[in-house]
Amino acid sequence: MAHYLFTISEDDAGERLDKALTRLLDEQHPGGFSRKKTKALVDAGQVKLNGRAQRIASFTLSAGDRLAVEVEAPERGDTSSEGRFELDGSTVLLEDGDLLAIAKPAGLPSQGTRDRSRDHAVAVAKRYLEAQGKKKPYVAIHHRLDVGTSGVLALVTARRSNKGMARAFREHLAQKTYVAVARALRPELEREVGERWEVKNHLGRVGERRQGEVKAGGDWAETSFVVRERWGSLHLIEARPLTGRMHQIRAHLAEGGLPIVGDKDYGGVRRVGSQRFTRVMLHAERLELPHPHNGDPVDVTCPWPHDFIEAREVFDGE
Repeated sequence: MAHYLFTISEDDAGERLDKALTRLLDEQHPGGFSRKKTKALVDAGQVKLNGRAQRIASFTLSAGDRLAVEVEAPERGDTSSEGRFELDGSTVLLEDGDLLAIAKPAGLPSQGTRDRSRDHAVAVAKRYLEAQGKKKPYVAIHHRLDVGTSGVLALVTARRSNKGMARAFREHLAQKTYVAVARALRPELEREVGERWEVKNHLGRVGERRQGEVKAGGDWAETSFVVRERWGSLHLIEARPLTGRMHQIRAHLAEGGLPIVGDKDYGGVRRVGSQRFTRVMLHAERLELPHPHNGDPVDVTCPWPHDFIEAREVFDGE
């Protein structure tokens, strides 16, 4: 049995018990943690708040609250841990032998990192194909999503399609549509539903973790935006990048005074009222491109993840 002790900070005050505890356990428990498993712990009385069992998952926490939790430790060699993402019918968006389009969750890298033990989308795709009986499946990646970005990620699963896939992204034949939840830095920077604008500039490194407009040495970047909905002070913004520069949408929105919620690197707020956002609220909603083998039009859409739906429910109508 693993034992955890947490003290709620000022930053976490006002958050639901199950949401806060899931995040805290996910950061420390081997293999990660899910909200469903957290609720099971709460229901079983294995979560103590300030020394007493707390069985109300929606209980609102205060700064200084102390949480004590007992969690069954995962067995060694258990490869089906909570933190491992596996594809199923709800997360495979398209599969035809040449392409495998998946709904990448936030937090999953698109490809391998320096940490070889960390899961990533290419490895996930290979496991999925192996489970279908394919020996030594081939998977190649030609475009990427930031680790904190969710949504459509298309992978090549046949070598014959590499050339066509590379051409689609190199020649901007692939059209990508993102949605972002943003909040204006000041009231005068807010925009109305239906308002459109474009940002065209050169982007380059302007800090250790940031990209921004530069006068020389950068890469040309172009994005079109439209405000699709307003949820109180929040804007649901549709973004269509013509180019594919690092952090392009994040940088272009931040430079216009509308940083994405949860994007601390670009000035985005991480809390709105009692709602805390733990990732950059950016989602790759749609990908359109010619099929890399036969040229037929491909159009893949990815449903919103839970945190987008929850934000709309909480803030729409305010």
